[in-house]
Amino acid sequence: MTLPAGFAEVAPSNLPRDTVYRLAEGTASRIGYGPSNLSNLPSLVERELGGRVVKKNFWLLDDYGSIQIRGEADFTIFLPDDATPERDRFTIAHELGHYVLHYVWPVRMMNQSLGPTCASRYDSNRAEWEANWFAAAFLMPQQPFEAAWRAASGNRVADVARRFGVSRRAAEIRARALGLGD
Repeated sequence: MTLPAGFAEVAPSNLPRDTVYRLAEGTASRIGYGPSNLSNLPSLVERELGGRVVKKNFWLLDDYGSIQIRGEADFTIFLPDDATPERDRFTIAHELGHYVLHYVWPVRMMNQSLGPTCASRYDSNRAEWEANWFAAAFLMPQQPFEAAWRAASGNRVADVARRFGVSRRAAEIRARALGLGD
């Protein structure tokens, strides 16, 4: 896969994980996202951040990237047309991580001048790790997650995953990252 003409690959922010978590939780709070409005994430991205969320068939396209950022409040997140709502939420939050950490942060906080950027769907590098950390904290903020984890009974992972609208695997990973045991 090649980069779209005029686009550069996102670069990692190299921010500490705790800083990424704080930025993610702050972003979710700022746009009004939380467990009480799980289905509204695409509309919040559009209304509050100026982005677009588009479904497409990744199997038929020789295309690069799940997000294309043209500027602040001008980006498109691409979702596979065959994913579950839980997967879509994680993908949107992950791509917002790229937008916030790898575009908005360097432009606003480091005075960098960035042109259009995008992130590959298939890489496994520091920028992808950062976007995953962001997605986890955006969708499952620490304090509400810990409270839900303590309050859950029966199948704790399934209960917490359902509450936050994420996959069981995402809830397991978040619990482990926060040092929560079974």
